[in-house]
Amino acid sequence: MNIEILKAEHPDVYAQVMDLGRAEVQAKMDTALAQAETDKTEAVSAATAGTVKIELVEAVLGKDSRETLDMVQATGTTPEQFKAISELFGGTVQGGQTGQPPADTGQAGVSRQQILDGITAAAPGAAPPVDGAAPDPDPAGAFMTLVDDHQNKNNCRRSASIEAMAAAHPEIYQGWLAAQQK
Repeated sequence: MNIEILKAEHPDVYAQVMDLGRAEVQAKMDTALAQAETDKTEAVSAATAGTVKIELVEAVLGKDSRETLDMVQATGTTPEQFKAISELFGGTVQGGQTGQPPADTGQAGVSRQQILDGITAAAPGAAPPVDGAAPDPDPAGAFMTLVDDHQNKNNCRRSASIEAMAAAHPEIYQGWLAAQQK
């Protein structure tokens, strides 16, 4: 027996089977819709709870703290990442502690001075002066004059001219680099 024979010889049984199939599909759809509605309700509750927490931050720590928190959240930084960043700059995270952070602190109790000190310590120093060379009052101008002359004479790209003059005149090039870093 196949579907065509069932349909032709036993139309009432065929109709019952079709009704059972439709009922089963409808039940699965109803269950899926109910689950989607539950998920939506839970998501709204979670979002509301998050909003309440942020409003509490503003009420307890002030508007600046809330704005800072909003900015950190907008970056997508996780709490673990933020703690690691804070530790890199020598600060401590205020997590779990009560009371206001000191007046000169930014995020997570790290002072602005600690952040500046961390950045300064991580940055490379200025290029050392070239030994025996008299300081050029305008190293940038002298180097760029050489670059312009080379470019005009050789009809080449500016980058090629800079590369050639850096190789030919390394001391002037170093002076130009130092001037660019100021």
